[in-house]
Amino acid sequence: MRKARSNSKAQNRVHRRVAKIDNGAGGSRATWTGRPERVGEPGGESINKKHGCELRIGISGWRYAGWRGKFYPKTLAHRREQEFAVGVFSSVEINGSFYSLQRPSSYRRWYSETPENFLFAVKGGRFITQMKKLRNVETPLANFFGSSVLALREKLGPIL
Repeated sequence: MRKARSNSKAQNRVHRRVAKIDNGAGGSRATWTGRPERVGEPGGESINKKHGCELRIGISGWRYAGWRGKFYPKTLAHRREQEFAVGVFSSVEINGSFYSLQRPSSYRRWYSETPENFLFAVKGGRFITQMKKLRNVETPLANFFGSSVLALREKLGPIL
């Protein structure tokens, strides 16, 4: 079984990859302070303004038991996992929307509990992508958007 990397090794690995991407695009070199900063904030990864693109580094959800003691402190209450993740990253994928429609109250809560410049990537429903294979999906798509995903307003990023 492979041993998990320490946070600093993982952060340095991410930094090297971001710097390689950023330099390859002709922008300025990414900066890393040695502690987890939010992307796009002072001391965090750079934004390539020259080409009009923005690089965000996030995670594919925030409810993973295996991350306890590796990413999340062991003593962190489960209900505070999103809050912790939002303090490190400026983007998070809502993965639960793949498995079932989310409650409108959840989208409104996620919107209100995140900072102004935060961005959500929302995973499309598996019924649409896996079962219907993107065919005859007018009604399932209406249900997906009717679940209030648009309540994320300007914080709604890509729908995956």
